Amino acid sequence: MARTKGNISQEILCKLLLLESVVIAHDSVRFWPQLFKLLFKDQQVDKRKIKDAFYYLKNQGLITGEIINGQLHIRLTAIGKKEAAKYRLVNLKINSSKAWDKKWRLIIFDPAKKEKAFLTKLRDLGFHSLQKNVWIIPFACTKEIKALREFFGFEVEDLRLIETNNLEEAKGFKDFFSLK
Repeated sequence: MARTKGNISQEILCKLLLLESVVIAHDSVRFWPQLFKLLFKDQQVDKRKIKDAFYYLKNQGLITGEIINGQLHIRLTAIGKKEAAKYRLVNLKINSSKAWDKKWRLIIFDPAKKEKAFLTKLRDLGFHSLQKNVWIIPFACTKEIKALREFFGFEVEDLRLIETNNLEEAKGFKDFFSLK
């Protein structure tokens, strides 16, 4: 299995996962500056480390480059997509800093699909068990649930997200989540 080194490699993989591909004029003398601008915008980055990371990812078989009509298309390979999804999941967080919108988010999942890693990630994200296969959180999490589905290979039927304004006997959960 391929491995990545360093945060820059991981960041490149995650950005390519979101973008699907990066297209730059192949023969441009401004190839690297264009690539830096596309992926790292206004961040202060060590350009040498980014170049090294790209070469490393290519040598590990995580990214590929293909010239089409004079433009270089940089994409993740299948192995690169798996690695990027893993890093995306590790860095996945639910924003709990906003004021509570008085809605509860429940996720219901198929007991046959329950994996220890999945339950661990739910706890890490801040979910609380309501029942065996029903977990609750008071914060918006649609994108995060989509990422969990993709990573664990769940269909919508296997992992459902329900948003509700009403939860009977919610005081205990309000206390648990420190809500008013």
